[in-house]
Amino acid sequence: DIPGFTKRLINGVKCKACKATGKVDGQRCAECGGKGGKVGILRAQDSLGRTNTPRAHQVDGVRSIMAHPEVPVKIFLWGCGMGKTLGVLLAICMKRIALNRTPRTVLVVPANTLDQWEDALHDFVRLPETEWIVTNVGKKLTQEVLDRTPIVVTTPGIVYQSAWRSCFYKKQQHHQIQT
Repeated sequence: DIPGFTKRLINGVKCKACKATGKVDGQRCAECGGKGGKVGILRAQDSLGRTNTPRAHQVDGVRSIMAHPEVPVKIFLWGCGMGKTLGVLLAICMKRIALNRTPRTVLVVPANTLDQWEDALHDFVRLPETEWIVTNVGKKLTQEVLDRTPIVVTTPGIVYQSAWRSCFYKKQQHHQIQT
């Protein structure tokens, strides 16, 4: 049931006061102060006013991820224009609802799609910008940033650089004396 799936993501679980008044302030209910009145994590519409409705294969992909939490790495191998970005964001939304916190997620994407990912995070989900970072600048991914930011969107080059730095170190050469 795609409409029901989307409706739960958009509306979330609300307290009785939320249902009665519809008052929400950001992510928390204005009536109950967020003590059980969180609104959904998915935006009903994107910045262009288009309805955010997932396709059947996106829903199936998210259900597969939710059904197999023991598998730590997930990959969507859908073609161009098939909704990989929204599919991944839907999965993050569902995990956030299930865990009651934003799951630690590292998305490794082509560098030329970073702007698309940043736009999608603004357009599709109600997450504070403190919960995600989109970058291809390795210096921005400090340990402090990684500790406080659950969602990291970066490029293969940055992952490679980080792995190289953590696995290898530069050994100082001894001074050579020429005779």
